[in-house]
Amino acid sequence: EQEQEVRWTKGQLLDAMLKAGAKTSWLSGQLGVSAAQIRELVKVYRTFPVEGMRIPSLSWYHHRVAANSPDPKKYLAMANDENLSTRELRKKILEDEGRTDVVRQEEDAERKKAEQLLGKVQEFLARGGEAAQWLKEQLNQLICQ
Repeated sequence: EQEQEVRWTKGQLLDAMLKAGAKTSWLSGQLGVSAAQIRELVKVYRTFPVEGMRIPSLSWYHHRVAANSPDPKKYLAMANDENLSTRELRKKILEDEGRTDVVRQEEDAERKKAEQLLGKVQEFLARGGEAAQWLKEQLNQLICQ
């Protein structure tokens, strides 16, 4: 929770500094963070500047995804009402925008990562040993939950 609150505070402070005339590139150099990160923090803060506009049960990342949508309030409420993860929220926004090609590309990339990970796990288990047995037990616990 503290980390989430820090992000809102950073966004507020950066917004004030930019409004006072500071340049994003200068802030970036002074703070040791990328200009993109500064823009992101400020955008999310500016989209939901008042605490009452935010949904405390949702993460700052939910607010970030919603802030990048055409209707942030609508999508934030949807995430809350439907208990959507940030990934599910982003997918819903892209689908509503008719960007199913992006959704498919992301799903394909995730599938490829999963296949690569599965291959590594299979290789590790095939080697046997104590660590492989431990991994099998951990995977079984995850699956049986």
